Amino acid sequence: AGNGRRGQIKHGGTEDRSPPMGVTAAGGKCARPHLAPPDFGAAVTGPQSVNQGQTTAAYTLTATAVNGFNGTVTWGLSNLPLGVTARSASGWSGNAATFTLSASASAAPGTYSILAKGTSGSLMHTVTATLVIVAPSFTLAINPVSKTMTRPTAGKTTTVTYAVNVVSVGTLTKPVTLSANGSTAGVTTGVTASITGTNPVTPGAAGILSVTVSNSAKTGTLTLTVTGASARVATKQATAQLTLH
Repeated sequence: AGNGRRGQIKHGGTEDRSPPMGVTAAGGKCARPHLAPPDFGAAVTGPQSVNQGQTTAAYTLTATAVNGFNGTVTWGLSNLPLGVTARSASGWSGNAATFTLSASASAAPGTYSILAKGTSGSLMHTVTATLVIVAPSFTLAINPVSKTMTRPTAGKTTTVTYAVNVVSVGTLTKPVTLSANGSTAGVTTGVTASITGTNPVTPGAAGILSVTVSNSAKTGTLTLTVTGASARVATKQATAQLTLH
């Protein structure tokens, strides 16, 4: 060629005018591939439940290295509800940290979102730990749930009994007063339902539902209802059935 440059010949006899490797068509160097900066991912266990006034909920915070991250993560908590305290036996610095949350008697029952923030230099990530505070309460369970009996002969009565178990929910220790509400539970003339034995009943123990049947009672299935009441706790009910032949 007249300018003294000699092009390379491709197969087929055409000249290859593409720029050399490492040089752009405009004469500049090729851009190097973009490398993402080091970072970390954050995670927390949960959710956890605590009983109001007692017990603790345990959590673990973890930081996972991303793109060669080798720094140290420092953790902090925020959005703690009133009456809830946090403690960490392992310390608040490290790529794996454990902490506990405790709810005092003044902490209001409910579900809360606790914010856990991990920082390392200019890097920061926030995760949410869920805390459920359970108020003291109780449930009732009647055993057995049903019985069958034959009406007594004229002038006589027959008594059957059921165990009424008082089960604590949370940290309830106050006694529960039981009552048998026969009139609204389908109990008819000739049937008397009452609570006998120890009453009030301490959670974890059982009361006795006694049902006395006379010959005047109608045949069929009766529903017996027991109500439990304790200070500052909503009343609870449980039912059982008695079938008369």
